[in-house]
Amino acid sequence: MLQDIRYAARKLARTPAFTAIAAFTLALAIGATTAIFSVIDGVLLKPLPFREPGSVVRVTNMRGGNRMPSSTPDFLDFRKETSRSRRWRESTISR
Repeated sequence: MLQDIRYAARKLARTPAFTAIAAFTLALAIGATTAIFSVIDGVLLKPLPFREPGSVVRVTNMRGGNRMPSSTPDFLDFRKETSRSRRWRESTISR
């Protein structure tokens, strides 16, 4: 085994251009693999940073059958109305 390693080292030392290209290719592959794993780990594997990730919702408006993003004032109105109706439902249920 040690003899094989010495032989490989001698061959690589004789062709420095090939050695540089091989080292660069390995470094590029390792870097790409690390980057892809970091993205997959951050997006798919780690849980969301919320207490109840199942209750996260996306608020949109329907205009003419198309979904449109909500503006901040629309969202604040929606939140206010939702909390009012939730308080009303809670008071109705508790009676």
